[in-house]
Amino acid sequence: MGEWTVFPELNSLERYKRTVRVAPKVMQVLLILCEHSGQVVSKEQIFHRIWPDTFVSDEVLTRSISELRKVFEDSPQEPKYIQTIPKVGYRLVAPVLSEPRKGVDTGHRKKLATVTAIILLAAAATLYILRPRERLASKAVVTSLAVLPLANLSGDASQDYFADGMTDELTTRLSNISALRVISRTSVLHYKNTQKTIPEIARELNVDAVLEGSVLRSGDKVRISAQLIQARTDRHLWAESYERDVRDVLSLQSDVARAVAREIGIQVTPQEDRELTAVKAVNPEAHDSYLKGLYYWGEFTEEGMTKAVHYFQDTIQKQPDYAPAYAGLANAYHELAFYIEPKEVMPKGKEAAMRALDLDSSDSEAHAALGWIKWHYDWDWRGAEQEYTRAIELNPRVEWHTGNMLST
Repeated sequence: MGEWTVFPELNSLERYKRTVRVAPKVMQVLLILCEHSGQVVSKEQIFHRIWPDTFVSDEVLTRSISELRKVFEDSPQEPKYIQTIPKVGYRLVAPVLSEPRKGVDTGHRKKLATVTAIILLAAAATLYILRPRERLASKAVVTSLAVLPLANLSGDASQDYFADGMTDELTTRLSNISALRVISRTSVLHYKNTQKTIPEIARELNVDAVLEGSVLRSGDKVRISAQLIQARTDRHLWAESYERDVRDVLSLQSDVARAVAREIGIQVTPQEDRELTAVKAVNPEAHDSYLKGLYYWGEFTEEGMTKAVHYFQDTIQKQPDYAPAYAGLANAYHELAFYIEPKEVMPKGKEAAMRALDLDSSDSEAHAALGWIKWHYDWDWRGAEQEYTRAIELNPRVEWHTGNMLST
């Protein structure tokens, strides 16, 4: 669960070889939240399960939650593990995994296997592997989804840009599957740290399913934990954790996208499958700068765009053949034209977009950026139309807004 391994039979939790023991009732509270990971669990549900036919005040449950938060070093205001739903109950926001982690000794692997069996048997709503009929049914109805902002599990707020950037790139990967409608990250961003339930979010975004999870970068490793939730029933369809070397972070994103498509039975064309598979290693420092560029670009301010230009240029300096960085630079330059003299930045944006296309002629965002510049600066209507048309041909399931690609 998140960074912790839970051992119910020992009433203990472990992280980085540090073991913490809790009271049996506190462990039972945690198990109920694990069974319904990502869902709101009412106080009445908890009382009925743990203290049946016994009158217990809210204070007892509050103390149990408080003890868990102390163990997790969790904040009620910015929860990474347990979220309080005022006047209703609680929600476990950390991902629950059903496989042993690397580095866990043999004894702990056996214990973890036992824990996994207990949780899987208890959490019937998440047992897609034991309920094949429902699994097949879910494949027939999920044609649209939203990728909620991935939670930053590093404990360092300065790493938010990394989690946001990974969310953005994963959204883009999924949006390249033409048979799947993916809501734009811009539309989903305001649900970050929301207290709304999955069905509420899905209803507002008009999607069949929601993908949520977390990202953790530690040293030269990156781990994404993700779970797919059916919107109408709030039922877990699939959950998995992926870990890669930071150089293979693009491959990691592709693995998640392909797993989602496979799980919901969406049709992926041979060309789309090749594009998802054909990813190359990326310079970790260059990719880090690229994600910072995306982060500041998303602020849509003059200061943010200026910082975005800096980080995209830094990406290019570290990895000159990385086409997305040139496309990002083109987007940042043409957005700066709203704040400073266009003739100072538009030619630079055009040069960056064309360089991106020299490196990768299938970069739809570079085509869109070039189309924007031809339209608003060159007044080349025919040229702009050609670039936008090509961008849509390369990625037909997108919404084009001010020349920037937003999946929809």
